[in-house]
Amino acid sequence: LPGIGRWQIQSTSPRGELKSAEFSPDGKLLAYGDGTGQVRICDAMTLKLVDFAPPHSDKVEYVTWSPDGNWLASLGGKVVHVWHTSENTLRQIPNVGDKATIAWAPDSSQFAIPASGAIEIWTPLGERRFAIRSKVRSHLCWSPDGKWLAGGSHEVGIDLWQAPDLTRAVSIDTEIWAPMPSLETRQPAVRGHASGRTDSDLEY
Repeated sequence: LPGIGRWQIQSTSPRGELKSAEFSPDGKLLAYGDGTGQVRICDAMTLKLVDFAPPHSDKVEYVTWSPDGNWLASLGGKVVHVWHTSENTLRQIPNVGDKATIAWAPDSSQFAIPASGAIEIWTPLGERRFAIRSKVRSHLCWSPDGKWLAGGSHEVGIDLWQAPDLTRAVSIDTEIWAPMPSLETRQPAVRGHASGRTDSDLEY
C-alpha cells in the first residue's frame, strides 16, 4: 500500500467478527473494524483495500468518520483512536466504556463519548474539554444543527443537553409496563417525565 514504510502481511478482508462499518461522508471510502483489532479502509465501489488505520489491542467495537471526513475514530479495548487520515497522526483516549459510541459534532470540532459515569467532550486533537455527569453508557448523537446532544440507554432513558456548554438538560425516564404481543393488541408501553437539571452536573 502507498505510504507504508515496511513490509507487512495482512489479509484484504476482515478477520474475526465484524462489529462496525461506516461510509466516509463523501461516500468514496468504507471503514470497518474486525475481531483482531484491525481497522481497514477500502474503496466503497470496488471494496479494494486502500489503507489501514492504527490497530487496537482488542476487537474493534465501533468506527465512525468525522463529518468533514478528515478524522476516523474507532473504539477497541476500551480505548478510542482518533486518526487524521491525510496527516497520519493518531490520538488515543483510554478508559472509555467497551460498548460506547462516539458522537461527532456536526462541525467536526469535538465529539462526545460515555466514560465512567459521565459524558466526556473531546477535540480530535486529544484535548478533553469537559465532562457532564450521566448514567448513559452507550448511545449518543448530536442534532443536525449542533445545538443539542442526546444520550440514551435502556436503563436510564434519554437525556438532552443544550450546546455549547451542555449545562441545561431535560431527562425522559422510560419504563416498560405492558407487553406488546402484536400490533393489533399493543398497549402503551412507555411512560415518562421531563425534569430540569442544574449546572451542578457539569464537571470541568
